[in-house]
Amino acid sequence: CFGGGVGYFTASCHRIPNSCERFQGAICLAGDKMIGRLGIKAMERQHWDTPRQSDFRNLREDARACMPAAEARSELDRILASPEFAKAKRSARLLRFLVERTLDGQAQTLKEFAVALEVFDRDHTFDPRIDSLVRVEAARLRTRLSAYYEKAHAGVIRIELHAGSYVPAFVDARDGPIPNTPGTKRTVRRVLWRAIAAAVLVFASIGAWLYAARFHEPRQLTMLNARRLTAYSGITAYPSLSPDLKWLVCSSDRGGGKELHLWRYPLPGGEPLQLTFGPQNDTAPAISPDGKWIAFESASKPGGIYLIPSAGGERTLVAPSGLGPRFSPDGAWLSYWIVDPDSTFGKVFIVPVGRAGEPIGIAREFDDAHTPSWAPESQGLLICGTRHTRGGPEEEHDLWFVPLKERRAVKTGAFAKFAKAGLNPHANLLGRTSFQWLEDGVVFPGAAEGRVGLWWLPVSASSWRALGDPIPAALTTEQQMHPSFKGRTLAFTSASVQTNVWSVPIDADQAKSIGEARRLTDETFDHLSPSISTDGRALVFLSASHGARLQARKWESAGGLETPLSDPDRSTNRLKVSPDGRTAYYRVLDGPEPQLQAIYSADLATGQTARVCRDCGAPTHVSPDGRIVIFETGSTPTRLSALWVGTGAKSEFARHPHFGLHSARVSPDGRWIGFHVDRGWDGKQIFIAPFRDAAPIQEADWIPVTGTGSVNQEVWWSPRGTFLYFLSDRDGSRCIWAQRLDPRTHKPAGAAIAIYHFHHARLTPLSFLWRSPEYIGLSVANDHLVLSLTEFSSNVWIGEIKR
Repeated sequence: CFGGGVGYFTASCHRIPNSCERFQGAICLAGDKMIGRLGIKAMERQHWDTPRQSDFRNLREDARACMPAAEARSELDRILASPEFAKAKRSARLLRFLVERTLDGQAQTLKEFAVALEVFDRDHTFDPRIDSLVRVEAARLRTRLSAYYEKAHAGVIRIELHAGSYVPAFVDARDGPIPNTPGTKRTVRRVLWRAIAAAVLVFASIGAWLYAARFHEPRQLTMLNARRLTAYSGITAYPSLSPDLKWLVCSSDRGGGKELHLWRYPLPGGEPLQLTFGPQNDTAPAISPDGKWIAFESASKPGGIYLIPSAGGERTLVAPSGLGPRFSPDGAWLSYWIVDPDSTFGKVFIVPVGRAGEPIGIAREFDDAHTPSWAPESQGLLICGTRHTRGGPEEEHDLWFVPLKERRAVKTGAFAKFAKAGLNPHANLLGRTSFQWLEDGVVFPGAAEGRVGLWWLPVSASSWRALGDPIPAALTTEQQMHPSFKGRTLAFTSASVQTNVWSVPIDADQAKSIGEARRLTDETFDHLSPSISTDGRALVFLSASHGARLQARKWESAGGLETPLSDPDRSTNRLKVSPDGRTAYYRVLDGPEPQLQAIYSADLATGQTARVCRDCGAPTHVSPDGRIVIFETGSTPTRLSALWVGTGAKSEFARHPHFGLHSARVSPDGRWIGFHVDRGWDGKQIFIAPFRDAAPIQEADWIPVTGTGSVNQEVWWSPRGTFLYFLSDRDGSRCIWAQRLDPRTHKPAGAAIAIYHFHHARLTPLSFLWRSPEYIGLSVANDHLVLSLTEFSSNVWIGEIKR
């Protein structure tokens, strides 16, 4: 509250109601403008629940009264008349709506749902979980505003739209931020008296702020005496330290099979003891504070969270379908979460340990809550979640503190820190995100620039607010995840990950696998999205061998040589070869945001490239006669379009009002097209439809090949068109399946056929990586198919943390 007082004291002095002139009295001379700005930022982090609530609210209203609405509207008109916005109708419409609504005193109504209805003409069936239109257009608007102010000088006021908010900020182009919501005008005398009252708190505010800044000064997270505890060629992961630091438990496939089971390792070293057995994966163990019990996830039937004695023994099911078990620090509770079968959102529960009791729902007012971890002293849980999917920025996805007692959950603001640092905290590399409390912050695995590492974020244990930027741990191993702490001792998983193009021999027109998968490429860089010609002789793929930027490459079967196809200085992320193997088509993102999605062609015989479309989208297939390139539009939701190579003409031929259409492939006879529809939480569903030279296809003509509820994607026709190949997670893992089609009706005939399974963690189709599934690149030839597979190995490391 002190910081808020300083902020509004300075703001009130800065813009006096009525006159809107600078006040030169003694009070303003005592208040430095920079301190005022810090105070404003501090106020933005406070709730109006202090003993001086009424005083500070009045000061806030006084400051708001000074916002010169006429100047804001003039600046809006200048922006909309600029070249950056003259042709950007969506951005212009969105900006005008946000500014006018704010100036009318209705900023609180600027929610994602309201914007979708009133600006983008969505109806009341709009679901922001599925349709990201508003978020995408808001990001484009921010980019256009930045581009505008790089070229043009602002007037008296500069209009900004900050990330995570739909309420525009009005900034004095000469000095600093102006409170942006009009309020009731008050007299200068009243403002001065309140300013004097606030000024008394200036020095206390400065002292408190400096103390907090010093206390939360970022410190490097380093590890001393780091050593590898396990030395195994397979997978050893998910370590959990015992309370007395005499042993740890982890998951490993070292037992001779391919499944992950629990193993107990003595510390500092020695032979491990296998604790669980069977044909299922047992992962994510957690040890009780008294060291007597181990809770873990199991894929057995029924799946869920089980308990076993720490020395081994019979397992007991405690939470059907449960995920991510964590014991409370006092040992009284076990937390976990489940995926709700109806909403497919997460729900968090706690269940008593060592005594009878039903599970208790935590954060029940949240639409989505998952991956809980305990705050210190068992006072509550830290969860990832979204309070209201149709709420404003203050309700959106973040790390929240949820107290066990009946108090309101607190949004930490951690995800804004992650976004600023270019960090993805949902690093799904062999498991889910896990936040672990360490002194005055949290440690977690996060992905940045293609690598997963451990990070520390300072979080206040009193206000539960993120206080600084995330700090990387000073560790030199490859990929780091699954942190486990006891005191100053840290154990974690260090993983090695390699993605290559693999080939599986098949009889394509009989839907039979006739051999084991074999690796075609062999480098330390990722090889993604392979695309193969019908005869199997031409193979192209994407490679990250030039830094993080993907490049289109051609593979020569003789000697396994690779030849670049695209410019390494340009971003390329979608690639397809024509059925005859002569030409490859790939997307290049050109220019600043919003980028143009150009399509280029590459002659595989000569290597010559040419731009065939200035702004189309992502190519997904080429018609059998080579005349048409099928591509996905850059719209939201995604639609299907065709590009005629000879003329450059293009046309849209399939769309859905709410869901995106993806991965379209034309049948070998050119008369049908297969694709999948992304239904969000209801999965991905495959359809086929008649295809007549890209004439418009009505939704009524779509024939469903798969149902909803599972992920079915990356369709591909067999050479004769009798089968449709695809990837599906219907059996719990991402595997290759085929569906026979009736030759007359083209409706599914019989049940889907399993072609090749990937049920083990060592080799998977990108199941544990941060890459999008579209990079798997399933592609079928006459006698084999190709796709990208990831080889995974890991071991457990241990050491001492110093901060």
